[in-house]
Amino acid sequence: MSPEAPILEVEGLKKHFGGLKALDGVSFSIHPGEILGLAGPNGSGKTTCINAISGVFRVDGGQIRYLGQPIQHLPAYRRVRHGINRTFQVPRPFLGLTVLENVMVAATYRGGRNVNPRHILEDIGLAEHADRPARSLNSSQQKMLGLARALATHPRLLLVDEIGAGLNPVELSSMAERLRSYAEQGMALLVVEHLMDFLDRVTDRLLVMDAGNTLFSGKLQQATEDSRVIEAFLGG
Repeated sequence: MSPEAPILEVEGLKKHFGGLKALDGVSFSIHPGEILGLAGPNGSGKTTCINAISGVFRVDGGQIRYLGQPIQHLPAYRRVRHGINRTFQVPRPFLGLTVLENVMVAATYRGGRNVNPRHILEDIGLAEHADRPARSLNSSQQKMLGLARALATHPRLLLVDEIGAGLNPVELSSMAERLRSYAEQGMALLVVEHLMDFLDRVTDRLLVMDAGNTLFSGKLQQATEDSRVIEAFLGG
């Protein structure tokens, strides 16, 4: 695989829930060091797309290639070990474990790989909470813990699901800088978000979805001038 080749290629991806076509032929690619934003109205298929790539959902059609190899048949835990991980819109920490233990479990899951959980917590801003049980954190802190756990597995592809929701302006600014720094280190990121200002600061490209299909691909400024995007978000 050449350095210019995509790290992730999604082609004709389909996921149906009964008669609902949550994904209906979505295609896109992401390169190492790139941040692709994923936007769209509620129910457009954004989180379903992340769930399909991470292995939470089994797809009904299409192909997901990671480093040139099809992975749609792999269970979620094997995708993590290959270098794909994600955060969740609703945090899912081990509530009975401490913050530090949560990160230690994630690091051990990928074999350690010279991970220092305390250094990760320092970078994320949770070091002072290391010995607190995860259930005692507020929702924003639990989101940060989810990011810390994902980072502990050394992902080459990080899927970020609405991490900006609930963060104040200072936290959003810090998060934008943090995600950009990961990309500068060569990590590829797919960022699902409703906050357009945040997406504008973070992403290299934007993909807009509607009803399980790709509606637009390009820069955010171009998206705001596209009549199809305006109709999808505002209803005409």
